[in-house]
Parts: sequence; structure tokens; C-alpha cells
Amino acid sequence: MLFTRLARTIIKHNRAVFVIWLVALALSVPAILQVQSVIVYTETAYNPKNSESSIAQSIVSREFSISQGDSVVVVITSTDVRGNDVRDFTLTLNKTLHNDRTITNLSNVTSIYDIYYQLLVGYTSEVHLQLYQEKNLTSLATSIEFGVPAIYVNQWTTLVNSGPFNINQSQVAAYNQKANQSAWLIIASQTPQAYQPIALAYENLFYQSWNKTFNASTYTQTQITVVTPPLARAQNVTKGSPLMVTQPAYYNITLPFFQSSIPDAPTRTLFVDAAGFFNLYNFCPNTCPNNYWNDPAAIQTFVVDAFSEMANATPTQTFIIGEIYSLGASASFGDFTSLAGMLLRNYNLNSYPVQPSKDVYTQFVSGSNDTMLVILDFKTTGPDPKNSIASIRTDVQHANVFSNTNLLVYVTGAPAFNYDIETESIRDVERIDPITVVLIIIIVGIFFASLAAPLIPVSAIGISVGIAFGLVYIIGSLFTSVHFLILTLLPVAMFGAGSDYCIFLVSRYAEERRMGRGKKDSVERAVTWAGESIATSGATVVIAFGSLAIAGFGMLRSIGIAVMMGISIALLVALTLVPAILSIFGDKIFWPGGLGLWRKKKVKGSSYYARAARFTAKHSKLILIVALAVSLPATSTVLSSQTSHDLISQVPNSLESRAGYNSMVRGFGPGTITPTYTIVQTPVILATDKWINVTALRSLSYAENSTLSISGISKVYGLTHPSGDPIPYSSFSQLNAAQQQAMIRSMEPFLGSDGKSAMVWANLSNEPYTDKAITTLTKIRQNINSLQSSDRLLASSTMLVGGETASVADLANSSAADYFNMTALVLVGVFVVLMIALGSIFTPLRLIFTILLSISWAMAAAIYIFHTYIGMELIWILPIMLLVIMLGLGLDYDIFLVTRIREYVVGGAKDDEAIETAVERTGGIITATGLVTAGAFGTMMLSQIPMLQQLGLAFFIVVILDATITRVYLVPSIMRHMKRLNWWAPGRIRRVPITPEEKLIPPIPMGTKLVVTVETLAVAGLGLVFYLDYINNQYLQGFVNQTSSRLLAGINVWTGVILGVTSFLTTYILLRGKPKTGSTDKPALLRKVSQQLGKLRPRRAKIPIITPISNPSASLASLGPVVTTETPLKPTLQDQEQPTTTSSNSSEEKKQGA
Repeated sequence: MLFTRLARTIIKHNRAVFVIWLVALALSVPAILQVQSVIVYTETAYNPKNSESSIAQSIVSREFSISQGDSVVVVITSTDVRGNDVRDFTLTLNKTLHNDRTITNLSNVTSIYDIYYQLLVGYTSEVHLQLYQEKNLTSLATSIEFGVPAIYVNQWTTLVNSGPFNINQSQVAAYNQKANQSAWLIIASQTPQAYQPIALAYENLFYQSWNKTFNASTYTQTQITVVTPPLARAQNVTKGSPLMVTQPAYYNITLPFFQSSIPDAPTRTLFVDAAGFFNLYNFCPNTCPNNYWNDPAAIQTFVVDAFSEMANATPTQTFIIGEIYSLGASASFGDFTSLAGMLLRNYNLNSYPVQPSKDVYTQFVSGSNDTMLVILDFKTTGPDPKNSIASIRTDVQHANVFSNTNLLVYVTGAPAFNYDIETESIRDVERIDPITVVLIIIIVGIFFASLAAPLIPVSAIGISVGIAFGLVYIIGSLFTSVHFLILTLLPVAMFGAGSDYCIFLVSRYAEERRMGRGKKDSVERAVTWAGESIATSGATVVIAFGSLAIAGFGMLRSIGIAVMMGISIALLVALTLVPAILSIFGDKIFWPGGLGLWRKKKVKGSSYYARAARFTAKHSKLILIVALAVSLPATSTVLSSQTSHDLISQVPNSLESRAGYNSMVRGFGPGTITPTYTIVQTPVILATDKWINVTALRSLSYAENSTLSISGISKVYGLTHPSGDPIPYSSFSQLNAAQQQAMIRSMEPFLGSDGKSAMVWANLSNEPYTDKAITTLTKIRQNINSLQSSDRLLASSTMLVGGETASVADLANSSAADYFNMTALVLVGVFVVLMIALGSIFTPLRLIFTILLSISWAMAAAIYIFHTYIGMELIWILPIMLLVIMLGLGLDYDIFLVTRIREYVVGGAKDDEAIETAVERTGGIITATGLVTAGAFGTMMLSQIPMLQQLGLAFFIVVILDATITRVYLVPSIMRHMKRLNWWAPGRIRRVPITPEEKLIPPIPMGTKLVVTVETLAVAGLGLVFYLDYINNQYLQGFVNQTSSRLLAGINVWTGVILGVTSFLTTYILLRGKPKTGSTDKPALLRKVSQQLGKLRPRRAKIPIITPISNPSASLASLGPVVTTETPLKPTLQDQEQPTTTSSNSSEEKKQGA
């Protein structure tokens, strides 16, 4: 036999086997240390590359330079985020992040203050340009209004001072004429050509008015140059005399002249205002402002005030405008950025002189002004942004300290979610694995009454777990990334299943030693006879997880591959390393209790499992009825329940990333965080930097408006709705150049780099990962068909829907398509393995049926617990994983029981007799191993991640039910009624010999066999045709789903509750049995109920119970008196896989052992 040769090889080379596994572990250490680098913490990362959302995302990355999921969001919350405290924190955080050298892949930090900074830079440069344009025009106005009189006066004064002291009226007139002539030469050279006519006319008017101020016949130089200064005389002419109530006609000529001489209204207004503000001469130095016409300070005051008045500026804005003017006429871009930074630091959102559009503002600040976002973008190449989260959170803390604020700030976004889940997963591993190991040590230690024995499964499976994680790194590096559930699921599954294998081997070794065999012989027989059961069980588990490896959904595929290899390693370790350890250390592993001789022996038949076996023999039909009654509502609950696709709900609220996400949803609404988008690839150019295709935009506008009309969508953005509201794109040709450029710039975020692609953003009314959002997404995709059927351009375009919601929907669709394939593979694979191992056709089907019942009960219980007490729906991948995994892992205990029953039947025992004996003798060890596996999976409930909690609870319930209820009561009940069908198989497949009674039964005619075969193939063919039609026929899918829903809705779940309670009460009462003689402790009511139920017991011949004083069959007689121990968890495992031998064979083996 294969296992015999394996056993002898291990015994001969036990130390080499030991060393080989240790070397394998040592070689795995470098890979183990890097396993985190291949772990993925988001389900959407496994979206198939050929899915619609993946194709849409690739187009977005290429045409729109948007990378999905690479941004970190800092969420700032406060009563009012517009204050100085939030400003100081945000600016400090920006500086801290850019100075943090540990964050090497940060490309950009964007907050509302970055938007304001850019606006302020543009504002200062634009205002500066306009101010100095105003200043130049003002200088031109004053140079004409007051410069012309000043030049005239200067020329006139020079002429007067160069002439005689006494001057008559004719000389004054001559001086005036000469001054007018010489002044014009200077004025003409300093005045722009366009304004020379006005300047000449104004000079002549001034000359005429100046002449009229000289009324005396004679003057002295002192009188006309000192006593009455020429500038004062000119001031009176231009502005009038403040000392005179009534002004002469030749006074105050400037205002009337320019009011009537300049046709352009804005220019006229400026000239008039300048004439009113400036003065040629300070005639009241102590009481009047020094508004000299050529004074820079006076010009600045006039220009700033005039600009502020025109802009309707507030006092604060007027001050800022003055600061901009103070930069000087030759200010550089650096001056503008420096001033913008100063303004950013000294003012806040309420007082900045320039404001962004509402659409831009609301992207960073919530409508209630209590939440603000800071977006951190990362490079597409370089380290994973997840690795920078710890540094970012440290920088947030430092920014709070440096800015003297104490704001509530969260770091969230996809990288933060990944980091938090990774951290929480590591904490789960640190919390769950030690508890798993402790549970194994306690249960195995109690079972073997030993402190050393538990170290075998712990150390052996510990080595296999280490090697398995080394292989996980190789798988993740070469084939596919690995989901983070592996960090918890792989060690738990390996400890659960692997410990079972180790316990069975050690227990079989102990049994052989108690029978007097030598150490080597005991090891050999343990591997020989227990090896087949372990290998069969391991094969079913490997097939179960292997079926996940064919899934199109990468998450399930990575879990399947990793755990399949892990279980394979655990199986190899159990079949090689554990026997090597046994052959090296021998009985020392049972220290201090030894091989169990300390236990008090008691007569067979008094254990719980013996009583359970007798109860099952008497009430097998009742047990079947109760099981089916419970299964009906349980199955109904499972099939009619709704699962959730909300991946965010699987992140604990206690994690910072989830808390930040919740704050974002409260502040900005659920759909604005991760919008759904439609990519439209058209065959035409939609827009350039100077032109738009109005005809094509009509089609895009039609698509945007149609999308907005879908229920579940709150807002739509696109080329014709860049800010959420429609723009007058059809009037583009009627706009001026600046307006056209502004419209094109507003479209740019939604226009692809090729000019032919457009993006339509849709904000959903529900959170993007919920089933309601997925329903809305389905409507968007259905609407595309309608759009393309009614618009020619859209019909010739490619339209794809993407975004996070689309990714989740595509994942769900992909996994749904895999569900049938995986289930079919695991069912067929497990059936084939069991058929070959057990030599039966019916028994494998029965094993699969009973584990499916356990799964349905567990699913119904999990649904009830999570809905009722936790208020959470089950995650959508749980049914797939539970069904596929438990079809392999949950069969262990049934296999161990059935192989023992088969051994007894092969030895000649009757079916009923073999079933009862097998249940009693395997009860202890199967319960112990069931507790180990259930405890291992149950520790997953200690996780903070709801997905792991749900998996842990469901697996725990399945294993407990299967190891205690199904295996003890339901399986024997079914097998008692199936009789010879339990072992029927055609030809060489059958391993149980045909009994003489069966030979008396006439064989089935060949014609009947052919008819049954043809009918079976026909039914299978029709089923296949129906399935192929179903997966490709949406109408049929809808009809089947609606019909199933109506049928399931008619089943009252409370019926299941009532039946369940009734069945357990009935089981309890019947198990109590009849009271002992003289006993009066049973209540009268229960006694009456028990008597009435006892009448329901089927009348049948009594099945002989195998006891030391009974007359067992020849096959069991050779085993000698059967003795059980005080602790029922200690079975006799000799019979688990070994066919019964005759007494002569036994003595022969003893001689060989000697």
C-alpha cells in the first residue's frame, strides 16, 4: 500500500524528514518578510481587465489624466471652517507635507486655500495691470489739466524775471503771448498725438483766461511774482479761488472745458474726477490736502480710490488694492506671488478680495461650512501611497500643534482605507492566531491528558503556515495579487484542518501503543490506516479551495490558490513530519499523563455517544422529519435574504479612514465623493482651444439631460453642464473672445486630450457602494441603449460607464457568473474523490446533501444574528465562500465516521450494528477535532472587520452543527434507512463486498439500466440547455427570479422557528429516556409528554447493542471486549480506517511486531 511504504520511509529517515521541513521553513523566511508587498486591501483591485468599468478607467487615465483611487483626503471638521484657525492649520499642513522627506511620491496638495492662492496671484497681477493703466491715464489727464498751466506759468515767470522791474500792461500782454508760444512747443513734445488737439485748445483757453486776470495798468516784478504767485493765479484760473464766493468767468475753466471736450464717457469721467481731485497749487497748506497734480502719493490715492469705487470694494479690499499699487509699476511675478501669499495668511475665506465659483468652492467646503477637504495626489509611479499614510497622519498632528489649533482631522481615501485595513488585519492576526493556538493546546491537551502532545499540531502546522506564506509571496509576485483575507483565513484554515489531521494520527498512534505494539510498528500502522482518511479529507478540502482558483473574480481566485496550497502543505506535514516526530520522541509526547492508563474504565454503552446511537436507532424517522422541517424555513431564509455589496460597510467605524469617510458623506452628500461617469468616445472633434462643435455638443447635452432624469441621480456635470448647470453653448459664435475662452476653459475637465472624448459625471443620491447605487448604475447603463437608438452621433460613439459603483457592480456580476462553475466543480470533484475513496455512489451524494443542510442552517443563523443584533446584511461573497469551502472542509467528520462504518461492514457487521458502534467509538475524537476546527474559525469573530466576523460565525456554526448534530444524529438516521444503497457502486469501484442476502436479490435488467441511463442523460442535457439559455436570456432570468421570490415569500420564517424549537424540545425529551427505578425527579408534565411521544416510536426488531457480554457478530468478535473511558473524547481509532482482522491475523501481526 502507498501509505505503508510512506510510513516505512519516514520511520527510516525520520531525522532527514525533520531537517527537510526545517530547511524549507528557513528558506521561506525571506519571502515571509515580504509577503505584505503582494497583499491587496481593496476588492475593486480585482476587477477583471475586460470589464466595462476597467476599460472606462483605462480611457480616463489615458485621455483625462485621472487616476482612480490614488488620492488621499484630509477631512477637517469644525463649527465653521472659514475661520482663521482652519486657515492656519491648512497652510501649516501644506508646508509640513511638502517638507516631509519621508513622503517621496507626493505630487500635489490641493485645498481651497490653494485655489484662493491661485486666484489671489491672478487677482493681484490683473488688478496691478488695471491700476497702472488707470494711473497712466490719470497722469495723462493731470499732465494736460495741470501740466499745461504749469508749463505756461514756468515759461511766463522766466520771461518776467528776465525783463525790467517795472512792467506796463502792454509788456504783460507780450509776456503772455510769448509764454503761450514757447509753452506749446514743450506741451506738444510731451502730449500723445491723439490728445494734442485737446491740449492745444485747453492751452489757448488758459492763455485767454490768464490774460484777463491782469487788470492794472502797471506792475512790478515783485507784485506779479511774489505778492501774487503765478501758480496761485493759475490755480484760480483752473480751479477758481476758494476766497471768492462768486467766481469770475475766466476762473475755474478746467472742469467745464473737459466736461464738454472729451466724447468718450469713461475717459471724460476720469478727466473730470482728476480735475476735481488734484490741484496746481496748494493755496491752503494747513487745511487742504496736498493733492499736487504730480505728487506720487496723491496719484496713488486718487487711482486706488477711483478703482475701488468702480469695483464697489469694501474697506478691506480697498486696502488690498492699495497694497497692490504699492508694488510699483515694474512689479514682477515674484512680487505678485509674495503679496498673494501674504494676503492668504492674513485674511480668510470671508474677506479675500476674490472668490471662486460656487461649483469649485463646494468641492472643498461643505454647504453647511462645517467640513473642509484637502486632496493629496500621488505620482502614478513610485511607492504605494498607502505607505505614506502614517507620515501624513503624523504631519497632521504636527500641523495642529504648530498652528496652535486643536481641530478634529481625519485622513481618508483609498490609500488610507488600505493602510487601516492592513493595520487592522495585522492586529487581527496578532489577536486571533495566539488564541487559536491556545485553543488547540487546551483542547488537545485535555483530550490526550498531556502537556507535550498539543505541541505536535501547533509546531507542525506552525511550520506549514510559515512555508505557506512563503508560497503566498511567490504567488503574489508571479501570478496574482493576494487579498488581505489570506492573512487571517490561511492560518485559521490550516490550524483548523491541519490540527485535525495531526490529532487523528497521534490518536491512532496512541491506540496502537495501548494494544501493545512497538513504537515503529504503531507509527507505521497509524500512517497506514489513518492516512487514507486524512488524505481523502484533505483532498476534498484541496478541491474545494481549488475550485475558487478558477474564479474570474481575482479576490476569490487568490484566496483559493493560497489556501489550496496551504492545506496541501498542512496535509503533507501531517503525513510526514508528524510521523517523524512520533518515531523520534515516541511516548514522551504524552507527558505527563502517559498513554491514558490513568483513566478509569467503564463498561461500553454508558457514554453520551452510545446513548445518542441508541436514540437514533429508535427515532431515525423522527430525526429525518425534524431535520427536513428545520431545513425548509432555513433554506427559504437563505434564498430570499439580501446580501450587501457595500464594501465600505466592511470597514469598522472605529478606523480613522471610515470616520473621515462618514464625515465626508455627512458634509458633502454620498454621491459627490465618488461620482459615476460615462465615457463617450465620438468619431468627431468636440472642441479645440478656439472652437466648439455646437452640433456634436447637442448630442452630449441630450445625453447629460437624459442621465439627469434618471431617478437616483442628484447632479450631472459635463461639457454642456461644467458647473452642474447648463451653459449657452449654442450661442458660442455670438460671444466675444474672452467669453468664448472662458466657456472653453470651463469645458476642459470633461474633454479628452484627443478632443473627441467626453466625460459625463453623475452624482448619485446614495452611497456609491450600496445596492441602491448599483440599481441606479444599472439604469444608467440601460439608458445608454436608449440614447444610442435615438441619436445618430451617440449611436456611432462608444459609451462606457465607470467609477467605483460600476467596479463593484462588475465584480458582483463576475462572481455571480463564477458561482455556478465553482459550485459545479467542487460538487463533481468532491463526489469523485469520495466515490473512489468510499467505493460508493450514494454515500458521497448523502455526504454532500447533509453538509448542504448544515450550511443552510448556518447561513440562516448568521443572517438572523447579524440582522437582529448587529443590524448588518451579510456581505455578498459570504454565500459563495461558505458553500464552496465548507463542501470540502465540512466533510471531514462525516468521512471519518463513514470510513469507520465501512470498516465494520467490510468485516461482516450489519449496517445498523456498524453504525451504532462507529458513532460510539468515533464520537470523542471527532468532537474534539470539531471543537478545534470550530474554535479556530470562531476566533475570526474577534476581528474588527465585519467580513471576517461573518465568515468566522458562519464557519463556526457549520462545523459545530456538522460535528455534533449532523454527524451524531442525521447521518446515522439516513444510513439506517438506505441500507445496501450506502455501499452500492458499479464494478470495481465498490469496496464493500456483496453480502449473501444481496446476492438473493434479482439483478436489474439491462433494458431497465439503459432506459434509466438514457433518461438521466436526457435530464442532464435538458438541464444544461436550460442553464445555457438562462445565463444568456435576461427575460428568463427576470421570470425565474420573480417566480422564486413569490414562492419564497409565501414561506413563513416563523414556521421554521416554531419547528426548530419543537424539534429540539422533542430531542431533549426523548434523550432523557425513561426514569430510573424509584426516581421521581422528572416533572409529571414532561413524563406524560415523553410517554405520548414514545408511542410514535416505530415498531421494529431490536438492534443488538454491542457490549462485552453480548454476542457480537463474527466480524466484531475478533476485536475482543470493547472498553470505553471515562472521558468520551477518547475513541478507539484502530477501527477508523483499518479493516477488521481475524484473531489469527492479529497474533500473526504480534509475532511480526516482536
